[in-house]
Amino acid sequence: MILALLEITLGILFLTWSADKLVAGSSSLAKHLKIAPLIIGLTIVALGTCMPEVVVSIIASLNHNSEIAIGNAVGSNITNIGLVLGLCALIHPLSIETVTIRKEIPILAVVTIIATLLLWFVGLNVLSSSLMLLGAIAFIYWLVDRGRKQRRNDEFIEGLAPNLSIKMSIFWIIVGLLVLVSSAKALIEGAVYLAHYFEIPELVIGLTLVAVGTSLPELAASLIATLKKEYGIAVGNVIGSNIFNLTLVLSAPGFVTPNQPITNRVFLTDLPVMVLMTMILVFLGFKKDNQDKIGRYSGALFLVIYVVYIGFMAVEQMV
Repeated sequence: MILALLEITLGILFLTWSADKLVAGSSSLAKHLKIAPLIIGLTIVALGTCMPEVVVSIIASLNHNSEIAIGNAVGSNITNIGLVLGLCALIHPLSIETVTIRKEIPILAVVTIIATLLLWFVGLNVLSSSLMLLGAIAFIYWLVDRGRKQRRNDEFIEGLAPNLSIKMSIFWIIVGLLVLVSSAKALIEGAVYLAHYFEIPELVIGLTLVAVGTSLPELAASLIATLKKEYGIAVGNVIGSNIFNLTLVLSAPGFVTPNQPITNRVFLTDLPVMVLMTMILVFLGFKKDNQDKIGRYSGALFLVIYVVYIGFMAVEQMV
């Protein structure tokens, strides 16, 4: 029991640390290679902050814990909007007038709907996972293509990429990846043991403990961006990560352990909550008479939905 809690705690801490080092090393290397800043921000950073979810889902699937993998993907999206955006909007109203956010929000809406329909009518198998993976590749290609058309912004690069040598950049990329995999494995082992010990379904552990733990990089990145008044980055990080969660993270179980049965509560509770939060975000993004778009009342609404959702799961377990 104590060992499981230690594995979970250390797993979450080192997941966050290793993701940060991976992003730092990758962005610094990209800077040395003179890659456009938008490509660094929207691919390396977004992929880096959702890397814990990707690794956790792959390892969970390899260990035949597909419910943790599914719960991690769906739960992370709920956590990113409910907890991360909710807290950031309470700190300061988040403006999403930028062209980047305007284009990413509809993509997130489409990806959410398609992923939900695939789970409902196809299930999680090689076919549906392949379509999700193709979506991730298409999204990355779109980001890279758009990044090539952007002008260089030295201030954004300096704020994003640390001044590391090429050797140190490669060193931190390798260390980040190794620690990321090891800490994800420890987190999964501890979570599975805890689920069995308290007779809690693995899906619930994935939706709560694992999802919150793997969303810490998004939470840290968005909170720091909000405090620095980089509201577009704060919102864009969440939107980009949620797109990758539904295309990369959710597709992992379909490749590793295809055709695994999906618990009814995913369809009756978890997916509807995720879709509801996403559609509210879409509504706020295109509400013309709201200058701040995501204000403090909207942030409070996201947090309330998240707390009610977590509370519902807690009550469900006690009944």
